[in-house]
Amino acid sequence: MAVEMSTAEFQPQADELAQVLELLKQSQISDTAVQREVQKKLEELKKIPTFSYYLLYVLTRMTDEQQVTRSLGGLILKNNIHAAWSTYTDEAKRYVKAECVHALGESNQMVRTTVDVVIASILSQESIHAWPDLVVKLLDQLHSDQDQVVVGAFSVVQKICEDSAFYQVEDREYALRTLMPALVGLLLHQNVKVRLMCLQSVNFFLGIRSPFLDHFIDDRFLARLFNCMNDSEQSIHDCLCQALSLLCNLYFNKLTNYMPFFCGPLHSAQ
Repeated sequence: MAVEMSTAEFQPQADELAQVLELLKQSQISDTAVQREVQKKLEELKKIPTFSYYLLYVLTRMTDEQQVTRSLGGLILKNNIHAAWSTYTDEAKRYVKAECVHALGESNQMVRTTVDVVIASILSQESIHAWPDLVVKLLDQLHSDQDQVVVGAFSVVQKICEDSAFYQVEDREYALRTLMPALVGLLLHQNVKVRLMCLQSVNFFLGIRSPFLDHFIDDRFLARLFNCMNDSEQSIHDCLCQALSLLCNLYFNKLTNYMPFFCGPLHSAQ
């Protein structure tokens, strides 16, 4: 059954929302008999198109609800997406994706992590190129002056970078073209966690042979990368060594003028 309805102004019915919330709360009870009934009810509800919308509403809109309940709703939604995303109408897909983008601003860490899981599930089902709003929102968060917002964005960005090696060429180049310039700009961020996540993300990209990277890896990029040698954190040095190894494997011709710099990071890694 296709998931379809008018999504422009989705407003849950109070009695149906109460039933979903009760089910989510019962699912947290360890009693075997209760769990058996919960699973039976879940199988029934999966056949109802509006169920995914109620789960999404609990996850993204019910900010006064307990975080465990909201997150559980998101995890069930993730499973539904994984199993039946192809049955969602285009309108339903747009709605789910729009709500996930909205929820990237979630302040509760548990809920935000669950939103990231739902986003990853969607990205496993369709092209990142078909979700430009997600990339726009992530770029906006990467440029935030709040460190926790930047770190939160990287939880999704790193997954995109890691998976990009398995994307179709068009999607891979899109991810590189939109994300790589922002990543380079964060290599010298004041927060060490941001610097590390940034360099790790760059390394995922450097393991890819790409027409975009053939053009992008220039003296400006390499100078920025080698500035990481001055970082006081050993984890950054270790990550830089990995970056240099990846560059040697795929883009050695770009490094001719930088060979003397290799001794520093390689020596520090020993």
